[in-house]
Amino acid sequence: MKVTSYAVARPAYYDRGAISVVQNYSASLAPHAQVTRWTTTVASGRKMNIELANVRLLTDSAATVKSAYDYGAIYITSGAVTFSLCDLILNTNTVNTPLYFQMSGVPTLYAGEIVFAATASYSTGGVIQYLLAMKATDYAA
Repeated sequence: MKVTSYAVARPAYYDRGAISVVQNYSASLAPHAQVTRWTTTVASGRKMNIELANVRLLTDSAATVKSAYDYGAIYITSGAVTFSLCDLILNTNTVNTPLYFQMSGVPTLYAGEIVFAATASYSTGGVIQYLLAMKATDYAA
């Protein structure tokens, strides 16, 4: 019979059935309404630490009429609340001028919470190159 003590510390999160979660979306797109590009939901009995999330936007070809609402974003939904984790609005119409944003900190998501990426371009004409990426560790709660 094995005897253990409840005084023993619980294993670190990375020793509790950790799984790497990587999401990435990269494409050059013409103007479009908001579209979800990828999504991840934290399963029951699990937690997830988002280690890295970034958004990069680049004008491939200039818009005829530039909108103030050309963007790429990574969002978190917790219950009825959705908020931006990492977002970027493309405020230039200059070709080949990249804009890049990377989140800081390590947010923890709990069972049922969702992280997703979306893009949109409300300009007239032009093409935007989008990159929305995330690296996280999913583990037993």
